[in-house]
Amino acid sequence: MKEMNCIIALVFITSTTAYSQYYNAAAGIRMGTEFGISAQVRVLEKTTIEGILNSSLSSNHQSITVLAEQHQSILTRRLNFYIGAGINQSWTNDSTSHYPGGFSTIVGTELSLGRFNVSWDYRPTVNLWGKGAHVYSGETAFTVRYVLWKVTKKKINWKFWEKSK
Repeated sequence: MKEMNCIIALVFITSTTAYSQYYNAAAGIRMGTEFGISAQVRVLEKTTIEGILNSSLSSNHQSITVLAEQHQSILTRRLNFYIGAGINQSWTNDSTSHYPGGFSTIVGTELSLGRFNVSWDYRPTVNLWGKGAHVYSGETAFTVRYVLWKVTKKKINWKFWEKSK
């Protein structure tokens, strides 16, 4: 019986809806080990493209990252788990940097409440080119975004025997 309950719970938790996200576009502030802005646009049913512009709070290091992310709903389309990968480029305001850049991945969760989307994620980065930075770095952040464009709900005609107007 316990096994059956676990299986039912697992199916319920990992079930997907027609759209895994509650929004088509959202933008906001990213706060964590670095501070910046984030914008996400849904490009496929469960896929977004996210752009992140960060600035370090402890140094004069800035970076831009572009990620493709795959979303999976948990219990509802408003609560998602996501993973993704992309590229990043960094720079500093001094002459010793050689503009390091490379490959980034991301894993996180997000919750949409009304017109706001809040998320927490971890973003490890491996710098493949340039000098003046660590080869590996990791960043964790909390992001608050404003939903610019919601997904429109499809209305189901439960009275299919009646003619549509």
